[in-house]
This record gives sequence, C-alpha cells and structure tokens, in this order.
Amino acid sequence: LTKIGEYKAAMDLLKEAFSVRSRELGPDNKDVAFVMYNIAIIHEKQGSFSEAIALFKEVLRVEQLVLGKEHKDVVHTLLKLGQIFKESHDFDRALPYFLEALEIHRKLCGTSQSQAIARTLIEVGDIHLAQGRVSSMMESFSDAERNYPKIFSTSRICEQFYYLYRLSFSNGAPAA
Repeated sequence: LTKIGEYKAAMDLLKEAFSVRSRELGPDNKDVAFVMYNIAIIHEKQGSFSEAIALFKEVLRVEQLVLGKEHKDVVHTLLKLGQIFKESHDFDRALPYFLEALEIHRKLCGTSQSQAIARTLIEVGDIHLAQGRVSSMMESFSDAERNYPKIFSTSRICEQFYYLYRLSFSNGAPAA
C-alpha cells in the first residue's frame, strides 16, 4: 500500500497489527518492533519526522534489547535515524547514528568488501562536508574508495573530489 501512496490505509492496517501483536507478544518483541519500524517509515514518507524519530528510537531500544547491539536490524534502524536527521540538516544528531552503524557494520562484515560499509562511509563523508570538515570528509571518502573500489568505481566520491578540486581553484566559491 505504501508503494502506491495509500498511506492512510497502510497506517490503519499497521496500527491494528501493532495493537494485536503488542497485546499478544508484549512491547519488547522483535515482531512488534518490526511493525513499529513500518509505521515509522510511513511517518517519514509523510514528512512527520518527529513521530518517525520517536518510533525509530523505540524500535532501536527493542532491537538492542532483544537482538543485541551488534545485529544487522540494529544497523538498519541506526541508518534510518541518521538519514532522517541528515534530511533535516541536523548533522550533529545524524553523525553519531551513522558512526555507530559503521562500527557495527565493520564488526559484522570483518575484512570483506561490503557495499553497506561503503555507503555508510559516504554518508559520514557527506555530513563532514556539510559541516565544513573537509579533511574528515576526505578521510571517509578515501576509506570508502581504498577499501571498496569494486563496489564504488563511479560514485559520489568522485563527485565530491571534483567539487573540492573546483573549489580550490576558485578562492572559496565553486567554479562554474
């Protein structure tokens, strides 16, 4: 339903599912958290960021309690929180979520190449750039490019380096 924009109908069904699952399984259950996650997604799509954030934080609490702090579902919720704050230009609040997700990604993936790790590094780099921390941004992008070249052969990294290249030749204003 959400794919075709039927948010109200989807929300009604999810709220009913949440009510039934909460009553039968209790509030600290991964299935209840899954329904909450989907309700939060609808709030996010409708632009109700404060509701989405509150629900994602509750989902995160339940996931960490039930699944442990180093689980792939925890990573997905951390990334959603980071993305919402990033979309709201609240970079100071977004960054810790991305960094925590990155740390868990690395523990779960080890030394293998991971598209998820590379994408998270790009998110971190974008935030550093938005905050004017160019050296930190370059570190994140370089880490993504150095460790995950097959995944991101043409990527946002190239765009950002080109932007910085143009900026360096224009005395602070991007070159045309």
